Amino acid sequence: MMTPSRALVLLLVAVQSLLTAAWVLRPNDDGRVVLVLTREHGLHSSDVPVVVLWFVVVAGCAWVWTQTGRRDR
Repeated sequence: MMTPSRALVLLLVAVQSLLTAAWVLRPNDDGRVVLVLTREHGLHSSDVPVVVLWFVVVAGCAWVWTQTGRRDR
């Protein structure tokens, strides 16, 4: 059975991922293109802090997940 803290971690990752996707996939001409994905889409310099924050949140959640698993055993 999943513990409440692990369920919260999954919820946090899901919400952060949806918000990040919504930000990165929006129509955007802010800043220069850092990474071209298609002819019409790319990662702009204004998207970089959002993607970095996503990585930080996911890494933190992964750490909490592993620590929670150790205590629950």
